[in-house]
Amino acid sequence: GMFAGDKEVFLHLGGYDTELRIHGSDQVGLSFKIWMCGGRIDYEPCSHIAHHWRPQLPEPEGEDFVRNKMLVAAGWMDGYKVFPEGGLPPIEEDVPVTYCKELREKLKCKPFSWYLAKMKNMYPAFTVPTPPVGQRFFSLRLTSENWCIDTYGGLQDGLPLGVFTCHGQRGHQGIIMDGDGLLRSTFATYKLCVGLKNVADAGPVLVHCTADQAWDYDESAFKMVFR
Repeated sequence: GMFAGDKEVFLHLGGYDTELRIHGSDQVGLSFKIWMCGGRIDYEPCSHIAHHWRPQLPEPEGEDFVRNKMLVAAGWMDGYKVFPEGGLPPIEEDVPVTYCKELREKLKCKPFSWYLAKMKNMYPAFTVPTPPVGQRFFSLRLTSENWCIDTYGGLQDGLPLGVFTCHGQRGHQGIIMDGDGLLRSTFATYKLCVGLKNVADAGPVLVHCTADQAWDYDESAFKMVFR
């Protein structure tokens, strides 16, 4: 989105993150920073803001595009960072978050949970999954086989899930086990979960994420157990 801002406030808040490459996700990081570090965003009726596009606009591609998203998530979203990360393909390098950590400490910024509470107050229907205990985003893999549970791009409640060769890019195979034991599909933006319509069903299906669709992970047996 477009905005106009006070230059002194912008610089006081650290400007744009210098670790971001080209562009992309900078507006998200700036929004978090404004809200969490004492700034304010006002909606002004009938205001007009212009944006001049360059004749040629460089676009972040591949790993840079993913890296920017992961950097903003790691720097500002605390334990909730796994949700955007879980829907992105892995990258080889670790994202540098020193800038964000030092700035948050310097400006005494609020935690991300405070930001979510503000959003909930403004938009009562706004919901966010409970962060996982530990960093558990993965694919559901068949024991001793290179086959993973896959949505095949489907987004329907009750959709039977299939298997496909494990590719490690998350996407249709991306799963996060949240703090409530729900296996949330990253492709379905965490609104649908891996579950069972009936405990006697032959296989898992996509279901709405409700408490009766929770699982436990048996680490000794490397398997998921339906509660």
